[in-house]
Amino acid sequence: MRIAIGCVLAFHLIAGASLAADDKIDPKKLVGKWQPKDAKLRIELTADGKLAVVAKEGDKEFTSAGTWKLDGAKLAMTLQAGENETRETMTILKLTDDELVVETEKKDMRRTLLRVK
Repeated sequence: MRIAIGCVLAFHLIAGASLAADDKIDPKKLVGKWQPKDAKLRIELTADGKLAVVAKEGDKEFTSAGTWKLDGAKLAMTLQAGENETRETMTILKLTDDELVVETEKKDMRRTLLRVK
């Protein structure tokens, strides 16, 4: 249960240079594995809109599944961890081949994720 709660909390940590209003985000650039600089988890976004979060606690690994959708610079994510469902919409502030910076809608949290190679 602690792992499930940890994954839900980590999902909120995902939520970080600002894109101009007319900049378009290529959803293909989001596809892949990402890892926050300051958390021990991995996030995978697939081309078919699926989302997986893998967190480690000791020797145990916990995976949560969900979905993602891009609307302009808004990244909407839904994550299922056990019976808990978490929805979060973040604004993509920066997206390069190796770095993704997102911010929560409330602008209370900004995170930088690096592409896992």
